[in-house]
Amino acid sequence: MAVINMDTLTTKKAMRWGFLGKSGSGKTRTAATAPDPFFIDGEKGVSGAKDILATKTFGGVEIVELGSYTTPKAWHHTMSIIDAFENGAPFNFGGDTINPDDYKTLVVDTWTTIGHYAFEEGKAEAKRMSRSGKDNNLQAYMYYDQYGKTFANKLLSISEKWGMNIVINFHLKPGQTDDDGNVITWDPYVMGRGLPPYLLAILDETWAMEARHTKDDTALIAHTRNYLGIDVLKSRHRFPNTIVNPNLTEILGQFRGTTR
Repeated sequence: MAVINMDTLTTKKAMRWGFLGKSGSGKTRTAATAPDPFFIDGEKGVSGAKDILATKTFGGVEIVELGSYTTPKAWHHTMSIIDAFENGAPFNFGGDTINPDDYKTLVVDTWTTIGHYAFEEGKAEAKRMSRSGKDNNLQAYMYYDQYGKTFANKLLSISEKWGMNIVINFHLKPGQTDDDGNVITWDPYVMGRGLPPYLLAILDETWAMEARHTKDDTALIAHTRNYLGIDVLKSRHRFPNTIVNPNLTEILGQFRGTTR
């Protein structure tokens, strides 16, 4: 428990973002603008932001390299990283020593993919617990929901305990359609019913990303509300409806008076 007063409200140093968008919308590049980011990369997407990362301290692990998408191994690797960051102590991973204290932002890119790793682990656990040894998708979803909520709680703990910024990227999936089958709303691509609101609840800011192309340039647009019928967009800190080429380090510096 902690006392809430004006000092605690104005000196909070960490922020938690969620970026939603289609492939190529700028989620990873925007996450790369955060202070000293460490990427849990489930999609080999970080290379697309190497020009941004070249200007700062950064690190990461390509989970997809360490375990097949269709095996639980990738989830175990993911959670070993999360546990290490929560403990705040240097750890060995793939033969390299990683010190969480070297980083100021932890990026999950993307939960859409990492969540599938969790589900595969849930399937494996359900099969292990089954008397018949057969697949049990209902039980697998129950385990997945449990794993996802534990994941969210640990991210919140990392942020609150160590003052570390959190970024979670999500793909989008079609939501409602009109009578002609046209998509009129989009939702974050998160498996299950109970986990999406739980995972999104830990975030301060949930923005939708758009890559707007012109003949000579591409602008990344962050929508904090009213975009593609996405009803989970929010801005607890009342940022503008749209932000062009958002730089998270600069935003944190302006809003909090710090780049942490």
